[in-house]
Amino acid sequence: MRARHKKKMLKKAERYTGVRKGNMERLWHFRQTMWRDGERVYTWENSPGLHQKILDENRYYEVEDRDWWECAYLDAEMIGILITGHDQYFYPDGKLIDGTAIESIELVLANHGEECDTYRTAAEYKALLLADMIKRRCLDEDDWEIEDEYLAAQYLKKMLRLYRDHIQGDYEYYTSDDCLEELFKEGDYEFDSDGRIL
Repeated sequence: MRARHKKKMLKKAERYTGVRKGNMERLWHFRQTMWRDGERVYTWENSPGLHQKILDENRYYEVEDRDWWECAYLDAEMIGILITGHDQYFYPDGKLIDGTAIESIELVLANHGEECDTYRTAAEYKALLLADMIKRRCLDEDDWEIEDEYLAAQYLKKMLRLYRDHIQGDYEYYTSDDCLEELFKEGDYEFDSDGRIL
């Protein structure tokens, strides 16, 4: 009787997890993690039929109750732009921290690579701001050393638009199947039959 029960249990384990008879440690793990309080419990590995349901149910797991945008905010702060918040469409509000657009531009050119959109934008506005200063100096204007407010505002607006794309890209990644699959494979997450995290 006991041998028959063991054989039945091993067949069940093989069917659900692919565990072979000789691997008793995995069988023990199977028995401990598959059922809790009379209800079936799933992990990412033992629930291939539930993967899409798990992904759909937990789509916003990485962006709920987390400051997932903090990386973009810190990056902007390093180049002299303070992002004070963003709306539901990821459009950020911000200002130059202290100083001028030229100081921010110099920080971008020193810290961002040439392949970045922020680098190309900074190089473009540096040329525009310097050309404007030279033009006003040639016209003997008294305030030629002060950067043009309109160009500085346009530089800030364009940089905030680029950071909007960065924030939106982060959001799309954190809610993507790839990100969630990686998270659930590497973590010790358990799910119920509806795909909810336990």
